[in-house]
This record gives sequence, structure tokens and C-alpha cells, in this order.
Amino acid sequence: ENGRKFYKSHSNTNYFQPIFEHEMINAENINDIIQKNGISGDIDLLSIDIDGNDYWVLKNINCIDTIT
Repeated sequence: ENGRKFYKSHSNTNYFQPIFEHEMINAENINDIIQKNGISGDIDLLSIDIDGNDYWVLKNINCIDTIT
């Protein structure tokens, strides 16, 4: 909620506001979560804040184009 309030008050992010999603993430559901939020194609920044299994979750993302 703090992130949403912060970016809502900054006019330079009005056109492309960050998407905040609070979900239990794992390697099996990461693509569904990304697609549910309407994200596709090339992206500028993807930030996933999780504790553990980071590698497997990031490795399994195949619904967006990323730079490796």
C-alpha cells in the first residue's frame, strides 16, 4: 500500500505506474501471476522480493521477454 501511495503522488509515473502484487510465488505459478496482471512482451524492470528459491522462480519465467 505504501508503494501505491508513493507512486500515485509522483506525476512522472502517471502514465506507467508500477504494478504491485502481493502473492505467494513459486516456480509453478509465476507465469500465471505475471499474465494475470496484463504483463507481456519486453519489460523494463521486474522485481520479485522472495526469500529462497529465487533461481528456480526466475528460471521458470517464460511469458515475458527478458535479457539474460
